[in-house]
Amino acid sequence: MEANFGCTVHGQRTVIYRGFEYWRKRDNVNGTTAWRCRKFQHLHRKASLVTSGSRVVSNRLPDHTHEGNIATALARKAVGEMKDRMTEVLATPSSSQASVASTLDDHVLMALPRRSAVTRTLQRRRQKTMAVDNGDNPLPPVPVDLMFNIPERYRVMIQFDSGPGDDRMILMGAMSCWMA
Repeated sequence: MEANFGCTVHGQRTVIYRGFEYWRKRDNVNGTTAWRCRKFQHLHRKASLVTSGSRVVSNRLPDHTHEGNIATALARKAVGEMKDRMTEVLATPSSSQASVASTLDDHVLMALPRRSAVTRTLQRRRQKTMAVDNGDNPLPPVPVDLMFNIPERYRVMIQFDSGPGDDRMILMGAMSCWMA
C-alpha cells in the first residue's frame, strides 16, 4: 500500500498513513525505514510502520488511542512546500503561499496557521538560506567600484548590463513585467 509523505515543522520527513502521522525512528540495514506514531512520547503509543520506498511493508500495532488529524499533517506538508518555494530567486512569502495554497483542499486550508505566522516563517527561511549561501551574510558585499562581477544567483534578475566602467548601467527586474 502506498504511503503519503509530509514533513514536520523542522523539515524532517514524516509518513501520513490512514489518517495518522508517523515520524522516522531509524533506517534499517536492509534499506527499509522504521516509523513510529508522532504521539509516541505524549501518549506512549507503540503504533509503528515499516516502509520500503513509498510502500508500507509492515504496520505493527495499528491501533491508536487518539484521533488522527490528516488536515494538520497535510498543512505541515504544505508549509514545507512553501519553504521549498522560497529558495527560488524572485520568490516572496505571498507568492509561495499563493502557489501552494491554490492546490490545497478546503480542510487543509482551514488547518494552516495564520497567514502572518506563515509569512514570518517563510521570511526566516529565506534569510537563513541567503546567509548560508553567502557565508553567514544575508546579502552580497556592497561593491566599492563599478568593476564588480554580479553573483551568479542574481544574474537571472539582470535585464541589461552595460558592462564595467565609470558609466555602468544595470537594469534589474522580471521579464514578465516588461511584456505589459
